[in-house]
Amino acid sequence: MEIDLLNSYNYWSKKRIYFNAVLVVVGVGSLLFFNLYMSFTEIVFGSFLWGLVANGLFSFGYVLESYIITKTNGNRNLKESRDFLFVIGTTSYAIASIAYVFFIAMLPLMQG
Repeated sequence: MEIDLLNSYNYWSKKRIYFNAVLVVVGVGSLLFFNLYMSFTEIVFGSFLWGLVANGLFSFGYVLESYIITKTNGNRNLKESRDFLFVIGTTSYAIASIAYVFFIAMLPLMQG
């Protein structure tokens, strides 16, 4: 069971680097594309909070797998589904990031 937990931890830890890289590229790209009117401080503070929440949600994959491994005494894990879950989660958060920046960029137009 300990080996399964370690393998799960190693997988999700390595994927966190890719996850964050994707979010940085998508976030910076979105900010540049939509040419936001926000101040530098708002962008930095907002990006920090967005990243904090993103990494909290990313941790759910490892927590879920650890729970499954522990409850089944190592008989089950998410090894077969890890890549799928990673791609779905990363894509979903990237889309949410683009949508959020788009919405913020459209606020002045919606207000008149």
